[in-house]
Amino acid sequence: MNAAKRVGSARFIRKKDKTGENFMKKRKSAKRLAAAVLSGVLLAGTASTPFSMSSVQAEEDTLTTVYSFDFEDGIDGWYYGDGWEYQYNGTVPVVESDTEDGRLKVTVDFSKDADKDWSNIAACWWNDAGVDLTGVTQISMDVWYETDKLTEGELKMAVYSNCGLDANAGLTDAQEEEGTGLTKARAVITCPAVTSNAVQDFAVKIVGCYTGYSGAIWIDNIEFLADGSEPADTSVDSTLAANEGNPVSSNGSTLTVTKQDGTSESAEYADAVSLADPEATDETVSLYQYLQAMGKTDSVIYGHQNDTWHKAGNSELSNSDTYDVTGDYAGIVGMDTLSLTGNEYSVERYNSEMAGTAGFEAVDTQGQSTLEANIEAAAKLANYNIANGSFITLSSHTPNFAGVVENPDYDPQTDPVYAKYDFSVYTPNTLTGDVMNQLLPGGKYNEIYNAYLDISCFLYTYDAADEEDSVPLRAFVIH
Repeated sequence: MNAAKRVGSARFIRKKDKTGENFMKKRKSAKRLAAAVLSGVLLAGTASTPFSMSSVQAEEDTLTTVYSFDFEDGIDGWYYGDGWEYQYNGTVPVVESDTEDGRLKVTVDFSKDADKDWSNIAACWWNDAGVDLTGVTQISMDVWYETDKLTEGELKMAVYSNCGLDANAGLTDAQEEEGTGLTKARAVITCPAVTSNAVQDFAVKIVGCYTGYSGAIWIDNIEFLADGSEPADTSVDSTLAANEGNPVSSNGSTLTVTKQDGTSESAEYADAVSLADPEATDETVSLYQYLQAMGKTDSVIYGHQNDTWHKAGNSELSNSDTYDVTGDYAGIVGMDTLSLTGNEYSVERYNSEMAGTAGFEAVDTQGQSTLEANIEAAAKLANYNIANGSFITLSSHTPNFAGVVENPDYDPQTDPVYAKYDFSVYTPNTLTGDVMNQLLPGGKYNEIYNAYLDISCFLYTYDAADEEDSVPLRAFVIH
C-alpha cells in the first residue's frame, strides 16, 4: 500500500442525499503491556443514488471493462474528499458536474505547493450496495487540463479503495484540443488484481508534482478493466507438518533447539552482551542473550509484521495467517509507530475489528485523546501476542519533521509532551527540509523529534502485570 501518498487512514464520508438518507463515514479504522518495547528510529526524511455502470468490451484483446463511469447523467455519488489533502495548501477544491460535456470537473490550486514532489486532493465515490470489481488489474480514464496553466512539473492520477486498491500513474498521450484551450491526456493505472466483489468506496486523487497548476481538471470515462482469462493457480501445498510442542528449551545457561528431523543442537548464553544502553534492564539483556544464542544455531525465529491484526486469508479461521498455516503464532511480531499515530492502524479500527473477539477488550475512548487511545489499542495487540509466546519489535516510519505542525489545543499543564504536535501526517517519503542535519540537540527539529520518541515511551505505561515477563527490544527500520 502506497500510504505515503495519502494522509491518515482512508476517509469516505457520505452526506445526505435527496431522500434525506444519512451518508456514513467509512474509515478503516492491553491496558497493560507485557513487553516494554524500545523503538529504533531511522529517520526519513493515507446515500445518493448509485451511479449507473455498464459492462463493455475493452479495446485490448485480453481485458474487459467490467465497470465504468461516464458522467453523462451527472456525478451522483461523487463528492470532494475532505481530509484527503496531502501537502496541499491551496484553496478548497470544488467537485462538480460539467453538464455541458458530461464530465466530472474538479477545480484545484497547487500554486502554493510547486516545491512539493507530491501534493494531492481527492474526488471520492460511495455506494452502499457495493460493486463487483473482482479481477480488475487496470483503471483508465480521460483527463483534460488547461494547457496554458501547466507551465512546470506534471500532473498524475492516483486511485485508492479500502478493498486494497492503491496505485498511480502519470498522464500519457497528451494532445491539445484545437480551439478549446485544453489538453486531453490519458491515465492508465495498473494494480494487483482486486479480490472484492462488493467495493463500496473509490477515490481518484489528482496529484501535483512540482507544479503550481491552478485551474480546472476534467475527468471522464473511468474504466475498471479485468483480464477475462482464468487466473493461474499460484498456491502450493504444504508438505511438512508442524511439530507439536515447544522446540526450544533452556536450562538457564544453555539454549537447546529441536530440529525438524528430531535431532537437537545447543548454544550457551553469553555471560554479557554489548548494548547501546548501559542502563538496559535485566529483561533486555536476557532477551539479547537469547537472540545471540539462537544465532549460533542453525535455526531461525520466524517473524511476521502485524501478525494478528492485518490478515490476507480468511478471517473466519483465525486472526493470523501464520496460525492458519502452522497452528501457532509468529515468534517475532512486528509493529510500527504508524499504528500509534493512526496511519497504519487505529483505535477505531481496533474497536471495530478486534474488540469483543477472544482475547481482546474494547478501548474506552472517553476521557483520552485519539492518540492516547491509539496507543492503548496497540498495547492490547502487543499483549495478546506476548501472551501467546511472541515478542514484539517496534519499528518507526517517522513523519518528515519539517512538516509537523503544533497542536493548537495543546495544554502543557495537562497534556503529555508528545501531544504538542500533530504526528498524524504520513510523510516518511518526503525528503525536503534538511531534517537529518537538524535532529540532534541544538537542531531545529530536536524538540519535535524527542516528542515523537515519547509516543513510543508512552507505550511503556501499559506495562506488564507480571513485570518479569517484560522483554524490551530495539528494532531498526531501513528506509
